[in-house]
Parts: sequence; structure tokens; C-alpha cells
Amino acid sequence: MERYIKYFTIGIIVLVSCKPNKTDLVQEVIASEISQEVKISSIGIVLSPEAKKLTDNWLKYQNVKSTIENYSKVTKSEALQNAKQLSELVIDVSDTIDVKVLNRSDMKIRFNVLNNHLLRLHDMSTIPTITDQEVESEVSKVLSSFSSINEKINTLVTIDGFNIKSKTSEIVKKEIDETRNAFSSSPSWNTNSIKEIEDKKTARKKRLSRRKEPIKKEALEIKKLDKSEFLKKKELNKKE
Repeated sequence: MERYIKYFTIGIIVLVSCKPNKTDLVQEVIASEISQEVKISSIGIVLSPEAKKLTDNWLKYQNVKSTIENYSKVTKSEALQNAKQLSELVIDVSDTIDVKVLNRSDMKIRFNVLNNHLLRLHDMSTIPTITDQEVESEVSKVLSSFSSINEKINTLVTIDGFNIKSKTSEIVKKEIDETRNAFSSSPSWNTNSIKEIEDKKTARKKRLSRRKEPIKKEALEIKKLDKSEFLKKKELNKKE
């Protein structure tokens, strides 16, 4: 009898030791859900060709851009773990905007909005009851904020392009006007021009005068001949 009791006790111990731990099962399920990659969204607005060319050498912005692009398809754990590091990149790029036309307060405000969403995402990592939907919603806000930054960059680059063209046209027009005014107000230019015109008039008169001289001589000779013929006819009439 004691032997059966002994075997029964050993069997109970084995069953209890082989039974899976409930806590371990919960953690395995949570880990599986966290590691599941989710397609959340995409960056709605990208840079225009002109803006892209302007920001190609802005390395800090390029780092932020490449990191945020990965958030369009990310696991819950990656989104939470990388939020703090990305926040630091965003702060750095906002404090040191290398492109002159983009170094403005309204541009910095948009980077601050993006940073706030990243900090919120980082805080979620400390909340055990946070849901997947809440994480995905905050990641969508991160992507939307970055789209807003791209939109602002495109707008500022377009405005700057128009201003450059306008300033160039104004400069060219001003130079043309100044050149004209310089010529028209120059005493030497006026004197030379008047003298040149007078010389041309004098030369023209001389040419016309030379052309008329033979005609005048011929007319005088004809006139003399006519007078001579007239006198001859008069003499003949008297004789008759």
C-alpha cells in the first residue's frame, strides 16, 4: 500500500512540474503580438524635385527621413523602442537647419509637433495596458507630421524660386534703365550726337549743291541761247 502511495505522489509531482506556467504563456502571446509587423500607413507628401535637390546635402534631415520611412511598416516593439532615438534626431535637425530658406520659426514648429508624437510613442512603452490600435494610431500621427514637414518645405522652396526670378527680372530691368539714363544724361553723349547730326546735314547740303551746279549752268546757257535767238528774229523782222 505504501508503495502505491509513493507511486501516486511521484505521478502528481511529475504532472505539476510539466504543467505550463500561465505567466510564461501570457508573455509568449504578448511577445508574438509585439513582434508582428503591421502595415500602418505611408508618408503622404514627398519632396518636389526642386526641394529634393535643395535638401540632398542636408544629412540630418536625410537621417530622419530614412528612419521615419521605416515606420510605414513596423512592428509594435520597433515602433516603441526606436521612438526615443528618432526623437533625438528630430530635435537635432530642428536646432541646426542647414538650408537657409528653411531656417524659419514655422519650420521649427512642425519639427516640434513631430517630436511630440515621438515622445508620446516612447511613453507608451512604459504602459503595460497599451493596445496595438493606440500604438498604430500614434505611428500614423508621426507619419502625418513628417508629411506636413515635407509640404512646408515644398511650399517654401516654390516661394523662394518665384522670389529669385522676380528679383532677377528687377535687377536686369534696373540695369537697363540705369544704362539708358546714363547715356541720355551724359553731356558728352548729347554734344557728340548733336555735332554728328549737324555734320551730316552740312555734308548733305554740299552734295545737293554740287548736284545742282551743272543744272544751273545748263539752264543759264539755254537762257542765253534763247535770248540770242530772240534778238536775231527781232532784227530780221525789222529788215522786212
